Amino acid sequence: MSVLIFLLVVAAGFVLLAFKIIREKSLLWLVGANALSVLTIFYVVQFLDLDGMAANYNVARWEREPNRTLDFDYLRAVGSNGWQALRRVEGNPDRPAEAAKARDILGDEHEKFALIVADTHWRSWQARYAKNLPYAPYNLNVP
Repeated sequence: MSVLIFLLVVAAGFVLLAFKIIREKSLLWLVGANALSVLTIFYVVQFLDLDGMAANYNVARWEREPNRTLDFDYLRAVGSNGWQALRRVEGNPDRPAEAAKARDILGDEHEKFALIVADTHWRSWQARYAKNLPYAPYNLNVP
C-alpha cells in the first residue's frame, strides 16, 4: 500500500512537471505545487485504514485460491484492524484448520482487548477501537 502511495506522489509530480513545461510556469510554482500535492495526499491517506484493507485483500485472495497459504503472523500484527479479516477466516467452513487458528488468535486478542478496555479512561478513547468494536473478538460489549 505504501508503494502505491509513493507511486501516486511520483505520478502527481510528473503531471505537475508536464504542466509547468506546457504552461511555462516558474520553478517556485513547481516546488509549491509539489509540496501542496504531497501534503494533500498524505493528509487524505492518514484517514485510510491501510492495514485493514491489506488484511481484507489477503483474506479475499486466500478465499479465492485454495492453494494459497494465509500469513497469520501478519494478521495478528495488524491488531484490531485485522479483526474483520480474522472473523472471515474463522467463519470459513471449508478450511477448519485455518478457522481454528483464527479462533485462537481472536481469543488472544480478546484477552488483550479486555485489558486495554478495562484500563481505558474516557480521555483515552480511540476511533479505531470504536470502528473495530463490531469485529471485536467474541463481541465484547464495552462502553
